[in-house]
Amino acid sequence: YEPSNAAPLTKRQVLLGMGMTEKQGGTDVRANTTRAQKVDSQWWQITGHKWFMSAPQSESILVLAQMPEG
Repeated sequence: YEPSNAAPLTKRQVLLGMGMTEKQGGTDVRANTTRAQKVDSQWWQITGHKWFMSAPQSESILVLAQMPEG
C-alpha cells in the first residue's frame, strides 16, 4: 500500500477494494439489490447498501451492482 495522494497512474502500485456483500444476501451475489444507473457517458449512480467494503483506503473500489437491463 502506497498512502501518498499521488495520481494512481503515477504510483508504482495501487490498492483496489471491493464491495460485494449485502446484509440480506451474504455470499449469494445473486441476491444483491444494489442498483447502477448510467448518469451520462462517463458516470454511474450507485444506489444500495453494502454490508462490507474491503480496503476503504483504496484508490479505487469495485462495486457489484445490478444494471437496469439485468
